[in-house]
Amino acid sequence: SQGVTHYRWIGPVRGPVIVAVHGLTTPSPVFDNLAGYLGGLGYRTLVYDLYGRGYSDAAPGPQNEAFFLRQLDDLLADQGLTDDVILMGYSMGGAIACAFAAAQSHRVARIILLASAGMNVAESRFWAISRRVPVAGNWLAGTFGARQIAAEAASGTAIGKVQRAQA
Repeated sequence: SQGVTHYRWIGPVRGPVIVAVHGLTTPSPVFDNLAGYLGGLGYRTLVYDLYGRGYSDAAPGPQNEAFFLRQLDDLLADQGLTDDVILMGYSMGGAIACAFAAAQSHRVARIILLASAGMNVAESRFWAISRRVPVAGNWLAGTFGARQIAAEAASGTAIGKVQRAQA
């Protein structure tokens, strides 16, 4: 609705959908190799260029959260994707993916963050120990992690309370 969005599908015609959101300065081809690999695993990956990058229009207006969320929402609607997408965000795309999931959690099955920007994560003691202690930490996270995530979500503390970075 704000301009032309260049997009491509990579992978099989059927399968779980991953929507790849690139970073501030890297257009969608940054995902080509990874999307090809994911296609080999049966995932369909939708890659697109954010406005003002790659082959998408340089749409007018402030490039803020609402601007990029509207673009993503428009693209998903255009492609008939209503729910259960996996959002994969790289760099600034991670901040966009998180903001979209926060606004429309019913449409997002999972989030994958790759070198995400724009977030400050406060790690709980459980996750700090799980991450720092070799072998035992992996066992701890694998055995009790799902329960811990559910408890943190119920209490409002989440896995690593995400706070918006100050501009």
